[in-house]
Amino acid sequence: MNTIDTLTPLKAILTPPSHLESSPGEIVTLHVSLINQGDRGAAIDVFIEPIAPTPEEWCPPAKNG
Repeated sequence: MNTIDTLTPLKAILTPPSHLESSPGEIVTLHVSLINQGDRGAAIDVFIEPIAPTPEEWCPPAKNG
């Protein structure tokens, strides 16, 4: 499970069903949970880029410490 920190009280949790590996054009399943950790309601829009030119866009480096 990967957690993405944001500048808002929203937390995104990405949960792939297993190690993600696919061929071009193959459909991959990805589960996303959004948690509102704030004290107010939130309107949530989720956008996923269909194509990433580099893996780093989808897999940000892990924070050490």
